[in-house]
Amino acid sequence: MAVVQAASGFAAALIISNIIISSMKRRQPAGNKARKPPSPPKLPILGNLHQVGKFPHRTFPGLAKRCGASDLMLLHFGSRPALV
Repeated sequence: MAVVQAASGFAAALIISNIIISSMKRRQPAGNKARKPPSPPKLPILGNLHQVGKFPHRTFPGLAKRCGASDLMLLHFGSRPALV
């Protein structure tokens, strides 16, 4: 009997959390996404850390040429975005 109650409680919590998450996603306006500057390809956990050498001031112009950036480019250092 206790197993059935625990399973039904878990199912109810799962359904309620699904409803809350879907309602939060609907509240966000779809057309309000800002355009981001170009960014070179990145790895999931490292971001662009593997592309930056010992001398970043020499690496950044090459990365900018590769991704087609003229003034600004978006790099990810780990999970943190950086505007360069």
